[in-house]
This record gives sequence, C-alpha cells and structure tokens, in this order.
Amino acid sequence: MSLWKKLFNGDAKPEAAVVAPAAPQAPAIPETLEWVEAHDSTFGLRCLDCRSVALRRKSVAPDKSIEGRWARERANDGRRLSGQRPDHAVTLDTLLLGPMNQPLPADGPVFKGDHLDEKWDVYLFDGWLYFVRSWSGLLVYRASVRVEMGKMIVERIDAPSDAADSDPDFCVREVDFLIKTLLYRVPAPHPLPRDFKADDDGVAEFSFQRHGDRGWYATWGDTLGLAPPESSAGPQ
Repeated sequence: MSLWKKLFNGDAKPEAAVVAPAAPQAPAIPETLEWVEAHDSTFGLRCLDCRSVALRRKSVAPDKSIEGRWARERANDGRRLSGQRPDHAVTLDTLLLGPMNQPLPADGPVFKGDHLDEKWDVYLFDGWLYFVRSWSGLLVYRASVRVEMGKMIVERIDAPSDAADSDPDFCVREVDFLIKTLLYRVPAPHPLPRDFKADDDGVAEFSFQRHGDRGWYATWGDTLGLAPPESSAGPQ
C-alpha cells in the first residue's frame, strides 16, 4: 500500500516514504489512436485515447550520459530543491482540492519513477510540492499544499514564465493532472497546450514525451472539474 493511499484512507501515520509506482493496469488496450467523444468518455471530455502508444512504447535514453543522469536522479532525495523556484518563475493563483484525512507526510520524495517511461518525480518540502523531470532533474513546477478539514488544498503554483505567460491554464491543469495520476494514482486525461496544433500522431508523441506511460488520454478540454473520488486510492 502506498504512502498516499494510506493517507487518503486514514489508516497510517505520516512518514517519509517513496512510492514505488507501477503504471496503472488498463483493460483492453486499443490497437490504434482513437478519439473518444465527450458523451462516450468516462471523463465527460473529448479525449484522444493514447494508450496504444503509452502502454506499448518503451523509452530509450538517446545516450549513456542521459541514462546515467536518470539513474543518479533515482538516488536523489530532492533536498536541493527546498526553497527553490523554477527558473524565471511566475506565480499562478488557483484552487485545487482533493480528499485527504491525515496530515502531510514528512519531507522528502513522495513519488519516484522506477523506469524510464516515468517522466516525473515529486518531492515535498516545507509545504511545497516540487514537480521535477525524472530524466534531467529539472524543476518545472512548485505548488503550495496544505491539509484542512479533510482536504488537500493547492492555492499557488510557481511555473516557468514562458509557459505561464502564454498558457497559464495549461500549467494549472498539468499540475492537477500530476497530482491525480502520481499521488492519487487515478486515471485522468492530461491537458494539451491551448495553441498546440498536431495530427493524432503528433498529439500522441507530445503525450508520450511529456508523460510516458501515464499519458493515457489527451484533451483540450477543461480537466479541472474532474475531482479525485473521495474514497479513491487509485489503480495499483
């Protein structure tokens, strides 16, 4: 049972732990990319089903130096991130809510990918979640987090200015997606940038490069209305 599952179910004390995640196990994987219309979608949004790529394709590091960097990041406790902001960060005000009936865990890693298809690591320090690219250790987002009245609450996100200035909604939705899929471990569609234009293969490529085997579904729709279920611990 993962740390976050215990916290959401209320049967564990806070403790430092690293989630050893496995990609969620999906039922029948489509053979091809397929658009699912909103009225047929579990999420009520028009989504491109990218599972034929996300769950079949395997990432390969282009050279040994990148593979070595990824391996070194597996041993990184993230402490260097404490108090840091993304480069040229802009602060975005938001309100993201999720069920949580225990205090936050002790500072340290809360999600570490254990294979190359996991594209993100997540750390917690001093009331901030740090979202880091697993291959490079690059800090992309920092999000304030607190627990109050059975809810995990995110009210501020620090994001790179180039992304935040051009498409702040994308930044907020991506943090929301990462919280749902990596911490709650529930399937969710990931957002696409507002001005991103591509055919289906291009969308699937963006999805895989950005989210690896967590990028099951891609959408331009508003994903913020998809709250994690109150009792959910997510697929294992």
